[in-house]
Parts: sequence; structure tokens; C-alpha cells
Amino acid sequence: MSSRIHVPVDLVFDYESRPAVEPRPERVALLLHGYEQNGRYMINKLGPAFDESTYVIAPNGPFPLPKRTDEGYRVGFSWYFYDPKTDDYYIDMSVSIQAIKSLLGKLQLEELPIVIVGFSQGGYLAPFVAKALKARDRHVVGIACEFLYDEVVPYPKEIRMDAIHGEKDTITDPVQAQIAHKKFVEMGSKGEFTLIPNLEHRITDQVRDKVNQLIEVR
Repeated sequence: MSSRIHVPVDLVFDYESRPAVEPRPERVALLLHGYEQNGRYMINKLGPAFDESTYVIAPNGPFPLPKRTDEGYRVGFSWYFYDPKTDDYYIDMSVSIQAIKSLLGKLQLEELPIVIVGFSQGGYLAPFVAKALKARDRHVVGIACEFLYDEVVPYPKEIRMDAIHGEKDTITDPVQAQIAHKKFVEMGSKGEFTLIPNLEHRITDQVRDKVNQLIEVR
């Protein structure tokens, strides 16, 4: 007989960071990686988009995904496990959301203004994290993802919702991503959808520059 229960655990949660130069950071940038990626990748790609007054933090997802290579094991991470065949979650987002909330709390960053930038799987997660946080000033930037409107409503309209997508993304449909973003705007959220010509499912310098432009809108 197969069964499932919820049990409390003490979770090990690794992260990369670039603390602010100021004595007290003015805001937090939370960078959420894609499937089989890690926090170091995100901080290397997008960390330069933020100035020295921002505390940049890029955690690894709580679920390791080791892959054997000729050089040994390469470990990426996941935030959750979704089965598109059954349209259901084997492991939903709740563990990751709680882990991120606890991490920000331990670092005493949970009430600062925050921009959450998620790529691919991390972009799907970003609105759920934003909704769960205490900070009044919350901003989501989704890259190469489709916001899951139906799963996250009701949604606080004061959270700014921006999206960046590649015209040639074959992993996540840019048309569907734009439709999903429009639903948040229709609910009252501010934000824009940016389609980058010839871009595939990647983070490029052009994406980083656009992130920098969007955070300056605040």
C-alpha cells in the first residue's frame, strides 16, 4: 500500500550571495534558477544587473539532481517535480516556498523591498514566492516561463509582474507566456512583456540588460 504524510524536517539549503556594500541593503534580489541548474549560474548571469546597494541571493533548489559524467557527478537542482502527462505535481512548490521564506528570515531580509527574478522553472515558482513573502514592495521578473495564473489567484495586484521571453524559445511557448502575463495585467498588476528577437531558451547579456532596465522602473 502506498501512502504519503507530511513530516517536519531540518532542511539543508545552500545558496550563493553577494551582500550589499551598504551597512544595510536597500533591497534584495532573489534569483531562482531553472531545472538542473544552480544558484551560482544565476548569480554569475544576473548578479551584474544589480547595484551595490542590493543584497543578491541565489539559492539552490532543495532537490538535488545528480548526473554521472566522465569526470564524476554533476549536481543540478530542482524546485519541484511536475508531471505533464498527468498534469499534476509529484512534489509541489510548498517545500521550496517555505525554504526560501526561512532563508530570508534567517538572513533578516524578509521585510526589505525584493525583486524575484526566475528563469524557466524558477520563473514558474517566482509568483508563488512573491505572494508568500511579507515585504510590501515585491517585484517579479519571469524569464522564459509561463506564469501559472490559474494556480496563484487571488493574487496581490500591487506586485509588479514583468516577463522576458525569447522569440525562438522551443521549451516554453512565447505566445502562451504572453497570454498568461496579460491575465495578471488585466487583474490590475503593472508590468510589461518583452519579446527578444532570435533568442532561444537562454539567459544572455541582452536578457541581463533588460532585467536591469526593469528594476530601474521601480
